[in-house]
Amino acid sequence: MKKSHLINFLILLLLYLGLSSFPFSYFVNNEIWLKVFQIGVQIIFSIFAFIYIKKETEFTFCKHSGNKIIFIPCFLACGSNFLYLAFASNDINPAFTSVIIPQIILYVFVAINEELIFRAIFISNSNYKTKLTTIIVSAAVFGVCHLTNFLSTFNPASLLMVVYTFLLGLMLGCIYVFTGSYIFVVSLHFAFNLLNDVLFEALVPNVTNIWFYLLSNTIVTLFVAVYLVIIYLKKKGEK
Repeated sequence: MKKSHLINFLILLLLYLGLSSFPFSYFVNNEIWLKVFQIGVQIIFSIFAFIYIKKETEFTFCKHSGNKIIFIPCFLACGSNFLYLAFASNDINPAFTSVIIPQIILYVFVAINEELIFRAIFISNSNYKTKLTTIIVSAAVFGVCHLTNFLSTFNPASLLMVVYTFLLGLMLGCIYVFTGSYIFVVSLHFAFNLLNDVLFEALVPNVTNIWFYLLSNTIVTLFVAVYLVIIYLKKKGEK
């Protein structure tokens, strides 16, 4: 990655992490208004990021299209949390509240911003010897950045989330390389958050076995990530 592109990436990454992990809850007590405030912050970041990269970074919404049929297993990962319910169905206790709507809107912009930083900008401007190396490095950075969840709770189980998000990064990175479609990875990332976070948390407000919960969705995501890496290596071998 060129020095200028690396600087642009780090600026956007640090700005995004700072805004995302800032404890706004100390200043906004109402949960709905907290979500609205977070949505506003995400929108402002999106506007700034797109204006910034338009002049400074190589990026397109969709370079080419690929055969998206091979990505059907990815939808398993979008609902990976639900594997937990196969063994802990007693945790189901539906609690849909008015917070769910702003939460869904928030996740739209989270997907837009995270795919912009970790896939579109990083992968489009990296110059590693192979695309697979680029995908792995991008996924690693994506996973490490989710250490913020561990730092906020210091729960050892949260460290599994780093592995979990690393595998998710592999999956999304492969899809971005295969299709060149920013819109497609954003849509898949949003579907992942919608099903695994919003819907799952509405059905299961309290997870009784956090270790098994994280392990179950890690297994599903591992399966999909390995599947896509194998497809990548197979396609590369055919060239």
